[in-house]
Amino acid sequence: MAALVMVFWVWLAFNIPPITPSGRGLSHHDQKRKLASTIPGFISIDCGATLQNYDDSNMFYQTDTGFISAGVNSQISSEFINSSLNMELRTLRYFPEGEQNCYTLKPEQGRSNNYLIRAVFMYGNYDGKNETPVFQLYLGVNSWTTVKDSYVVHEIIYAPLTDAIQVCLVNKDNGTPYISALEVRQLDNSLYQSGNGALALTSRINLGGSNKIIRYADDIYDRKWNHDQKNEWIPVTLAPNLTIEISNNGYKVPDKVLGTAVKCVSGPIYVSWQSNFALTGKTTYNFSISSVDSGLPPILNAYEIYQHKDFYRLPTIEKDVDAIINIINTYGIIGEWQGDPCFPSSWNILNCSSISPPNIISLDLSHNQLTGPIPEFLAQLPYLRDLNLMGNQLEDAVPKALMEKHNSGGLTLNLDGNPDLCLVGSCKGKNRKVVAIVAPTVSVVVFIILCALAIYHIREKKRKGTRREWSLKAKNWRFTYSEIVNITNNFKSVIGEGGFGRVYHGSLTHGIEVAIKVLSSSSRQGSDEFQNEVDLLFGIHHKNLVSLFGYCNEGGNMALVYDYMACGNLQQHLLADRSTNVLTWKERLEIAVDAARGLDYLHNCCKPPIVHRDLKTSNILLSEDLQARIGDFGLCRVFTTDNETHISTDAKGTRGYVDPEDYHTGKLNRKSDVYSFGIGIGDIVDPRLESYNINSAWRAIEVAMACIPSIAIQRPDISYVYDELKACLKMEMASEKPQIMEGYQTWSSSSIHTTPLDPKVEMHHTC
Repeated sequence: MAALVMVFWVWLAFNIPPITPSGRGLSHHDQKRKLASTIPGFISIDCGATLQNYDDSNMFYQTDTGFISAGVNSQISSEFINSSLNMELRTLRYFPEGEQNCYTLKPEQGRSNNYLIRAVFMYGNYDGKNETPVFQLYLGVNSWTTVKDSYVVHEIIYAPLTDAIQVCLVNKDNGTPYISALEVRQLDNSLYQSGNGALALTSRINLGGSNKIIRYADDIYDRKWNHDQKNEWIPVTLAPNLTIEISNNGYKVPDKVLGTAVKCVSGPIYVSWQSNFALTGKTTYNFSISSVDSGLPPILNAYEIYQHKDFYRLPTIEKDVDAIINIINTYGIIGEWQGDPCFPSSWNILNCSSISPPNIISLDLSHNQLTGPIPEFLAQLPYLRDLNLMGNQLEDAVPKALMEKHNSGGLTLNLDGNPDLCLVGSCKGKNRKVVAIVAPTVSVVVFIILCALAIYHIREKKRKGTRREWSLKAKNWRFTYSEIVNITNNFKSVIGEGGFGRVYHGSLTHGIEVAIKVLSSSSRQGSDEFQNEVDLLFGIHHKNLVSLFGYCNEGGNMALVYDYMACGNLQQHLLADRSTNVLTWKERLEIAVDAARGLDYLHNCCKPPIVHRDLKTSNILLSEDLQARIGDFGLCRVFTTDNETHISTDAKGTRGYVDPEDYHTGKLNRKSDVYSFGIGIGDIVDPRLESYNINSAWRAIEVAMACIPSIAIQRPDISYVYDELKACLKMEMASEKPQIMEGYQTWSSSSIHTTPLDPKVEMHHTC
């Protein structure tokens, strides 16, 4: 567990002399302050404003035009506006669309310089709901803090690794993100060292002064010094018009801050604060400041407290980012291209690797009405494994570099639906003639192949006889309730039970076996609603989803008839006695790949996407040849009750598989399924297996770990999980020397622990 590091700066003056009179006063109110627009390293943004303005200290604020393209301008409610409220707090920008929305700030000094970044949030009941939103604030790809108060200012000191600083607001389904103001101030690079992380401000206090906040131009870095006065502290009165001699250091604490101080009523001063971090619980830290040599009581001028934040995530490889931005700009692809392409959530046209820093491994530009030749710079994505360009109007020859990568097996390239593309050379002249000559020959070959296939299918039809005929006719069959009773032999054989009802084994005419899920009375809904949802389920067909064979909707009796899966479910095999046949690691990976492919279809191919909500190993069913098919999908739509209006309002699911955070909120989404699937991947890992590739197993564990962060947006899309599991399977199949894993994983809904494996210890599977 990483230690919590606090940075604590205390500015002290003991026995203040020498102090010399001076004709220069500390007050600058009689001088016009230099506008922030002319100060190098300063960026001040009034979010949501339509005109630039100045605050009460002549600080210049520009609009956020050019810093972000998404969002809607708004103003706080008039009841919160008064003459003392700064202009930048009266407006805001809110973001009803998109999972993440990012401001891109580009200070002139660029990367590797130290910056103070300040984000201001003033809710002001702008939407009339009187409900303060809760959302995440990210600095690039790393989590900064959670915004949850109606008025709050968050400050952080950070040295970016890129020329652009991205401040992102991430929707957590707890209200619409918004922001009032955003500021950047360059600091001296020798100050506030944070290593590979950042310093988040906890408090910055000026002691003994007035209630007025001290900032620029008194503080050249525009740090805001707030006032705090405790009963046990006595302000120290200093003579006016003083010059305070301090050591020449880069922190440049303002004269107005060092010109005031406090002392205790008697005895030492104690500076304390109550931290709210989980690592420290309710511990209170006390800093005693005293001087043994001084004859006067100790005094304290000011202090700052920072929390060190570990920014362990690295942004996407810059070469990949430049290439993808070039692609988007070249083709004018419409979308919300904000923040890092890979994190906190990947853009919907791509998938990224799980390594740090991440790189782009797949790109889907299908059906985007792209025209012209394929640009050469697509080959600038060195780690790209999948490129989908189908359904566009691309023309001319495919770039040589892409074809070479495809031919070598390093790139899956989909070019279907682009009739004017040529795979090699040019599409003009000689190649066109070659195509014209070859076409008739190809047609003859295709005709012969089709004839052979037709003969094969006729023979197969004769061999299978009436059994296949009945199966084809029975698809989408509507059964009466009396037929359901007969098929199940009066509900004799129960083969499963879930939150929506019991599942019975049944047999149709000609011996076709089926599984019938009978809707329980507690889950019933109207006949018309049930019929509509069943019609939707009949439109879903995939080899890794259990097929809906038919249904019953008669007199309040509702049931679904599925294909029977002869080998039960994955959980039964994982919990089977060791004396029976145990699934090998290769078989387990094949099942996981099948299940991921099916879930990917539900999430990314169905319109609208279908969230399973109760994904677990007992809902992964197995055919006779151990092909995995997901069951109970879509039941969150079919079996919702009358008072439910959205898929996410009724958190079904099974303890241990359901995202703990979303289980309490009841707002499940696709990332909730990813969490459940990650737990399922952990279930298939079993060190008792004696023959498997250790690298394949550890990679599977890494995939599982990527699926279960507590923050949903940090989880990958299921398509990424699918690709990674295929890679695990490929490693296992290529392995020539199976190895024994040196540890096992104990999984729970909230944590994962790695424990050394003792071969004498009996292993028990837990869910």
